[in-house]
Amino acid sequence: MADVDQHAHTLAFQGAANRVVRALLRTPLLARLVGARLLTLYVVGRKSGKRYTVPVAYSRHGDALLFATEFRWVRNLRTGEPVDIRLKGRRRTADVTVTTDEAGVVADYGFLARDNHQFARFNRIGFDAAGEPDPEDLATFESMISSDARSGNTLAIYRFKVEPDVLPGEYRYHLLLVTPRARREREFTGRLELVVTLTDRGQNAMMSFPEPGDAGASEFRLAFKYFRRVEGIFRVNPKAKVENVQVRVYESGSNQPRATHTVTLGA
Repeated sequence: MADVDQHAHTLAFQGAANRVVRALLRTPLLARLVGARLLTLYVVGRKSGKRYTVPVAYSRHGDALLFATEFRWVRNLRTGEPVDIRLKGRRRTADVTVTTDEAGVVADYGFLARDNHQFARFNRIGFDAAGEPDPEDLATFESMISSDARSGNTLAIYRFKVEPDVLPGEYRYHLLLVTPRARREREFTGRLELVVTLTDRGQNAMMSFPEPGDAGASEFRLAFKYFRRVEGIFRVNPKAKVENVQVRVYESGSNQPRATHTVTLGA
């Protein structure tokens, strides 16, 4: 079965955690301590008018406060259009500069990884013996954005891994999607599907996620411009043996996958 409960609990936990953090950032004495790494952004949807109050982790980069995110609300930010923030308990207006060029994005990710190890772990950037971001990880990241593979029309799947998680029958997957250069100014919208081949009670079987009617199906929807990191959990019968998992990426309006990649477990 699809991991509906896990998605629900995760989203509920994130919402509750955000409310707690926002409250802390408004509390004068605590705000200075919590605000050493966190600020609150007040963002208004450009089309919907929806208001977002979002706590984000930041790093000081000269006179700027630098952060990176893959969540959709960030698309409402534009260079030269100020936004309200709450920093160390005080609400103020901040100028915005959005980094969109490939070299700049990679450089910013390197700086954030160096300054914030939690950010590095989240983006799977390791460190060398000197405590610097692993050059190979950054080089791999850069190649995924700027390599010749992006010069074609093919969506690329990188770092697709599937690993057993904590509970029996529970598997965690993660991957990185990169759009080709030919469509760098167009947003990719679509969905992701996982096809799991397994052996259950001596019988070969296949399962697809999300399943029809899955309340967590929205977690498989995609909308991004350059790259998108995807991570999640699926569950099968604890007694079943997962042989391989194929990820399929579909663009909106098409029933043919734009990209596929298969990993074999235990290989």
